[in-house]
Amino acid sequence: MGTQTGSHVDAPYHFSNTGETIDKMELDFFLGEAVVIHVTDKKADEAITLEDIEEYKDEISDGKIVLFHTNWYKTRGTDAFFHHPYVNGEVAKYLVEKGVRFIGIDTINADQTGGTEFPVHDLFSEKRLMIGENWAYFDKIDFEHPFVIALPMKIVGCDGSPVRAVAVQWEEE
Repeated sequence: MGTQTGSHVDAPYHFSNTGETIDKMELDFFLGEAVVIHVTDKKADEAITLEDIEEYKDEISDGKIVLFHTNWYKTRGTDAFFHHPYVNGEVAKYLVEKGVRFIGIDTINADQTGGTEFPVHDLFSEKRLMIGENWAYFDKIDFEHPFVIALPMKIVGCDGSPVRAVAVQWEEE
């Protein structure tokens, strides 16, 4: 099994030889309250833009995990899987400015697959932030304020790790 197999996280080292490897990342990167951004109307090879996240801007804040719900995981096993919606560079910059440390997406790549530029990976690597890719079932998160847990294996010297990502709802006392 490779470090980029199935639902996984990318450490900064994935796109930078000077970035930190997965074993050097603190575990608190991989758990926290999340904001689910619903962009299921996006088409093949279409960018997720600032306009798409406008209604979520009040929820996006320091330390939050942002999940991009495209439903594209349902195309797994087809040619369409590799022609997925992707996060554009402006959105990535905005999220970094807001203090987001981790994004997850239910596509194979946060950037456009087959492209020659990787603005999301480059920026997140430079800023020592995390990307989760190839996740699934964001459509099952039917409650507010999900708490996401996606712990990686401690694989020394590697660029990422498969994860078993879950979203839980804490009971109010």
